[in-house]
Formats: sequence, C-alpha cells, structure tokens
Amino acid sequence: YHLKQPVGKGTHAVVWLCEVRGSSASESPPIALKLGPADVSSEAAALQCLDGGRGLFPSLLGQVRINGQKGLAMSLHGPSLYFVQRARGFRPFPMAFAWALAE
Repeated sequence: YHLKQPVGKGTHAVVWLCEVRGSSASESPPIALKLGPADVSSEAAALQCLDGGRGLFPSLLGQVRINGQKGLAMSLHGPSLYFVQRARGFRPFPMAFAWALAE
C-alpha cells in the first residue's frame, strides 16, 4: 500500500487515503486504510455484517498490518463521522435520519 494523506482521525486510529502499490488508478481505485494500535477484529466482523448496506457503510477489503500497526482496508467513503459531527456542533442527528439509516 502507498499511504497518500490522512482523511480521518479518531481516538484510536487514523484513516488514510491509500493506493494499492503497483497498480494504476484505472486498475485499482483509491481505498481507505484505517491504522491503529488496537485489535480490529471486532470492527472487521461488524463491517462484514453491514456488507450490502446499500452503500451506506464501507466494504471490508481485508485486514492488514503495516509497521506493527493493525488495520482495515476498506472502500473509500465520504467524510468521517467525526468530521460530520464536528461540523454539526456535535448536535444529535434528527430521529428521522437515524430511522432512515436503520431501514
């Protein structure tokens, strides 16, 4: 993997815009690589359960280990939830929005 730039940050991990080394953009679109010191197996299992969520959630492409950090390779989606929450002043989302996501 070739890490290009960070696109998100949380308490325990950083999400990087990433390219698969040795492939062109037409062969392999950019992906998100979430790296951190914590075990990622439970998050990987949750993403597998959410697979097929009409594109609302990233697709898990695999688990990785880079420079001793564990991580998840995922399809690239929009801004991180943290950035969305920060932009909204950390106000709760309307209940109708939550129900629409759950359907």
